[in-house]
Amino acid sequence: QQQQQAESSAASSAGESAPPQPPSSCSGCSPARLFTPLDSAGLDRLAAAWLAAVSLPQCRPIACLTDRLALPSELQPPRLIPLPLAYDAVFSANRSRACRHCDQRPAHPAVCLVCGEFLCFNSPCCQARHGEDTVGECHRHSVLCGAGHCPVLVVDSSFVWVFTHGLALRWGSLYVDEFGEEDEELRRGKPLYLSEQRYQALEWQWLLHNYYSSASRLEWLSHSL
Repeated sequence: QQQQQAESSAASSAGESAPPQPPSSCSGCSPARLFTPLDSAGLDRLAAAWLAAVSLPQCRPIACLTDRLALPSELQPPRLIPLPLAYDAVFSANRSRACRHCDQRPAHPAVCLVCGEFLCFNSPCCQARHGEDTVGECHRHSVLCGAGHCPVLVVDSSFVWVFTHGLALRWGSLYVDEFGEEDEELRRGKPLYLSEQRYQALEWQWLLHNYYSSASRLEWLSHSL
């Protein structure tokens, strides 16, 4: 009997020193929990573990990671280039410029509204082969600048052309007179001013790559421009 009590006591002592075993089923490992979003405290704990793994100095984890990655404090969406309020400034600044590709003054000068590049619009001087097609400089630039999506302002007409999906869309003008009317080809010669509402609409459509909300005013042309 004494021997049985000794063996029972030894077994009890060994059980106390042994590490606890995990349960056969863990609710914390369920698929639903794996996809639970982390709150701010959870992100701090995760960042602290990363910092400890790479031996970075101790600091507030999220702030330290932001400093290390040189992240801006606030991310901004891409924007179209800013435009002057009066169209006279656009016309006088670009009407006599020379194209840097053909070194000539374009018959129809144009400005990319994404990067500000000066372009030849609808001119054979800067046309080039693109696959099996002959494309104009504006179309080729849209591929390089905006992955095929690019609004262009034609200086001598005040109208914007959008290049998308390999085609040119006549979008309309960003500049209107005091009555809110466009002056196509600048025939009436009235002072034109930037419409913020139109500018924001074009910028939003460019961000979405969706110009079909203005389908009633769009005109599809070939990619030879």
